[in-house]
Amino acid sequence: MSQKFQDDLQNLELPYTTELGSGSKTLLITFAGISGAVGLYPFEFFKITKGFDIDKIFIRDLEQSWYHKGMKDISNSIEDSAKYLKSIIKANKYKKVVCLGNSMGGYAAILIGYLIKADIVLSFSPQTFLDEKNREKYKDNRWQEQIAALPKNIDEKYLDLSKLLRPNKTKINIYYSLQERIDVEHVNKIKNLKNVNLFAYENGGHQLVQFLKKSKDLYIILRNHLTKFSEDRVVAVFEDLDNRYTLNDSLKRHNVKENIFLKYKDKYKNSTNLKASILENFFKSVEGHTTKNHSFKIVNKYIKNRKIHSFALCKEWLNEDRIKIEMFGTYIDVNHPNYLLRLKVGTNNLHVGLVKYTKENDFYNIVKMSDDEAKSIANLYGKNLPSNQKLLPRKWGDSWCSVDCGAIDDLTIKSTFLLLNDFTKADFYKEVFSILVQNLQKEITMDNFINKHIFTPGPVKMADEILVIGAMQTPYFRNEQFSQILLECEKNLLKIVNAQDNSRVLFLTASGTAGMEAAVQNLLNKEDKTIVINGGTFGQRFVEICTLHDINHIDFKVKDDNLSDTKNLQKHKNATSLLINAHETSIGLLYDLKSVGDFCKKNNILNIVDAISMFVTDRLDMCYHNIDALIVSSHKGLALPPGLSMVILSPKAIKKVNPKHQLYFDFNSYLSDGQRGQTPFTPAVTIILQLQARLQQIIDTGIDAQIQNAKSIASYFRESIKELPLKTFSDFMPNALTTLTPTDDKSASTIVKDLDEKYNVVVAPNGGELKDKIFRVSHMGAMTKEYTDILIDALFNYYGRER
Repeated sequence: MSQKFQDDLQNLELPYTTELGSGSKTLLITFAGISGAVGLYPFEFFKITKGFDIDKIFIRDLEQSWYHKGMKDISNSIEDSAKYLKSIIKANKYKKVVCLGNSMGGYAAILIGYLIKADIVLSFSPQTFLDEKNREKYKDNRWQEQIAALPKNIDEKYLDLSKLLRPNKTKINIYYSLQERIDVEHVNKIKNLKNVNLFAYENGGHQLVQFLKKSKDLYIILRNHLTKFSEDRVVAVFEDLDNRYTLNDSLKRHNVKENIFLKYKDKYKNSTNLKASILENFFKSVEGHTTKNHSFKIVNKYIKNRKIHSFALCKEWLNEDRIKIEMFGTYIDVNHPNYLLRLKVGTNNLHVGLVKYTKENDFYNIVKMSDDEAKSIANLYGKNLPSNQKLLPRKWGDSWCSVDCGAIDDLTIKSTFLLLNDFTKADFYKEVFSILVQNLQKEITMDNFINKHIFTPGPVKMADEILVIGAMQTPYFRNEQFSQILLECEKNLLKIVNAQDNSRVLFLTASGTAGMEAAVQNLLNKEDKTIVINGGTFGQRFVEICTLHDINHIDFKVKDDNLSDTKNLQKHKNATSLLINAHETSIGLLYDLKSVGDFCKKNNILNIVDAISMFVTDRLDMCYHNIDALIVSSHKGLALPPGLSMVILSPKAIKKVNPKHQLYFDFNSYLSDGQRGQTPFTPAVTIILQLQARLQQIIDTGIDAQIQNAKSIASYFRESIKELPLKTFSDFMPNALTTLTPTDDKSASTIVKDLDEKYNVVVAPNGGELKDKIFRVSHMGAMTKEYTDILIDALFNYYGRER
């Protein structure tokens, strides 16, 4: 049952609720009695149908008029109600319609079932007449107030169903108790009709439904008329025989053909063997499904000191005192570093959950969870499970977390049988197993996504102390404390790059490309003539920015040249500005910034440098390199999260800032607000806090030491892999990055994919024409030789070489 249907059933003010559209071709229409129930609370009644492949309609008569006043807000009479129900049946193309009710609802089930030509009516303790004459004759004094309030224009044949009912396709089954005299009188009025079948019980009285529920006969009645044949009925026949039923009586009771039962009897001999076979097949089907659909691994043979399912154990569990039998089940490795998925049979119930393990060679040792860990696991992986089936810590056994999926010892119950016989069609699969697996996979996917050994040129490996800041609450920033932090960051940045006096830093909440575009928009205009050094992807990005903003530019293409000789630039010496990536990251080409800077200074050219991918790893000195505007970003050499770009302007560049002609990236606003340590718009507050700590690290150790560390790591890596079939792609590589090309028949893109999937190591792919030719390895961030060894060892293992 859906949660909405369950909620509606418990709303006593609701006259009508449905659960349609499941795809089933069987419809059950249930009419409540005078109390709004079906002899049982509606929720309890419909629980019996769990596992039945049916659509459901439940109707209450809030007027207590035996449904003659219609259905509230839908119809005004019993005929209109019948027409409405027929329209639903037609629209959904049901092949089988069953009407059911108790007492007043039993009357409605007969009458409306007959009018809509339902296939079967299941009527419990019904009334078959309401007219005064028959009530006096048979001394039926019940519900006098409600009967007196019935509409006066009711058709006579509706008041006495013996005058209405004539043979048609509708089969009417009436269940009643011989203890209740008046119920017997009502039944006798229609007992001779051809399409009416009577089922009398010695006990139960007018509350027969409750009696039938206790004896399980109610379940059997519903199952026989609402479901197709399946092995649960065979199990029921076996168990009847154990309880002294005759074979013929049991076959009739469960609607099983004798020849079918005898086939099972020849194969299994008894109910225990049949049930043990079904239970054992359940474990095997779960294992098959998880390995096929989720690429999980069954690790039962590697589990120490725990019982694994088998036919013999299943049979023992079904026969013996289960309290004395150790739980057994199956263990599934879901690629989680700490937990296995386990399905286990307890005293009566099935549990599915997580156990903790440690691994020794190929073997798994199941260890106990601490109380705190178990609570944490239950909260983390128990999301979206049904309210009555929560993932909970269990202190018995291995001290694990599990969902109690209910009793599975009675295979005569359809829902239990369905679970064990085809678990993918059971509520257990949709509501519990799939949700638990999804929660696990989501966490594993996130863990695999985040917990990689990262060697990409942005983002890069971050220091633990910087990560700690990122986990803190973001503070409010329009105050003096934040202003002092931003001013400190500006001061330290200017010091690290050796900027000229009166230079300024603009803090943009944006990526590195935004810093590049903002510099072009604010420092250049249509009167400029700009040289764009284009050595690859990021040089081309400057070309695209200039084209978009209609900046007159020269696309100066560079190949295998670090511009240490600027003779080819001389013919463009009348340019007003130059755009260059200090390091063309796409191929690992480091330009000679000194040579280019001297050229710009000599010819009074505004020198705008994108140093995003080599800041902190290679020498960068605005005075020495004659840089007028410098663009850096947070997620590369600074080893911070993406989202913050900084544009450092020399006094010469400040004078070149265009008048305000845009909003978000207007440098005039940033220069003005920056004087007081603020930004015009919301800054990347947490990243700026991380920047403050990172810049202080650089100041404390010295920029030269940072550069030397990057150089040492880069040299160590390049030297270590010399004997592998890889060569450096560029002759002018920075300390920040090594670009490699395979010398064997391997594709660079395949190497990138394999390192990720097989070794949990991420290096950077390339795109376009170079996709299969090169991949890139970063040496930026919190790198050490020990961390770099992870990649080196992975490469050696990948190529099958001993290091």
